[in-house]
Amino acid sequence: MSAVQYSQRENQLTDLLSPFNSDPRRKAVKIVDDPRAGALLENESEIRVDSPDLALFYLNTVADHRVVGQ
Repeated sequence: MSAVQYSQRENQLTDLLSPFNSDPRRKAVKIVDDPRAGALLENESEIRVDSPDLALFYLNTVADHRVVGQ
């Protein structure tokens, strides 16, 4: 699973699962335009979940850390 937030005001993408990504080579999340596939998201963290409970844990965590109305 992955979770990315876009701030229209700041025109910024935030990878909400980056705290769980320990890869030191991690790059910033960005949108790229692919001629065949259209707009694609690159460099977002992807976490494999093996149970509904683990998926719910991550969803609750990112919901608590997203920025709203600032």
